[in-house]
Amino acid sequence: MSPVAAVRWVRHGRGVSLVELLVGLTLGALLVMACMGLWLATRSSTEALVGRTALQSQAQHTLALLTQQLRQAGALELRGPPGAWTPLQRVAFSSQWDGLDVNGDGVRDGVALWGEEGGLRPDALSVSFEYRSANTTPDCLGAAPAAGSSRVDSRFAVVSGVLRCLGSGNSAAQPISNQVEDFQLHYWLRDGAGASMQHQLLQADQLAGRWSQVVAVVLCLQWVADPRAADRALAGTRRDAAQAKAALDCHEAPWPDDGRMRLTLRRTVFLQGRGSLF
Repeated sequence: MSPVAAVRWVRHGRGVSLVELLVGLTLGALLVMACMGLWLATRSSTEALVGRTALQSQAQHTLALLTQQLRQAGALELRGPPGAWTPLQRVAFSSQWDGLDVNGDGVRDGVALWGEEGGLRPDALSVSFEYRSANTTPDCLGAAPAAGSSRVDSRFAVVSGVLRCLGSGNSAAQPISNQVEDFQLHYWLRDGAGASMQHQLLQADQLAGRWSQVVAVVLCLQWVADPRAADRALAGTRRDAAQAKAALDCHEAPWPDDGRMRLTLRRTVFLQGRGSLF
């Protein structure tokens, strides 16, 4: 190779300069950072959506179960006379159901509904009605009571963030909803009749001896997302004033501003055997 050809080969085959290399690395790093930011934002949004969907699914299932049990509180089987009905015959109901044992003394008090006031802690609720068949009147866990029993009892209580139910057909309470932060109950009472009829909204500790007057129950449940998953999507965020005002817990106080995802749902359930509130 001649000297002139060697010089030409060196000029055409030379690499990039240090400045060009640094500029290329900087642009590449910026591109990677942009892609990572987009990926993290997408991941956070997906986790938030999955977390909220999971909470809403739990909430709807739990409220449906509580509603189904509460509406039957105190329900009795309709018993007709042998043979055909006649126009003048009155309807008759079963007398086998004997209600809850609210005092724990083994004596059934004929009470269909009984609550335990928890104050700032979650409340507890017991429901009872007559058992007819496993297909129509199961307990809160879908089980029938012990053989020979004519009563379905279900007790709901929150233990260590888990809403559990003790049914007639189970010896130990079983979980029905996780991540439960609060469970609060209020009771509508109907007192008197006609023009003197009054309605009151009370807590369990204000109802001594008046459980037979309860016609409706106001439920409030609050769930909080698992901090190991969906909460990461909201970590470090802060709600604006409008959001904070709308996000109230079961005690009508704003949610804690700790970045955790919460869901509070309320529902009024009427006991079908007690008629309407008004």
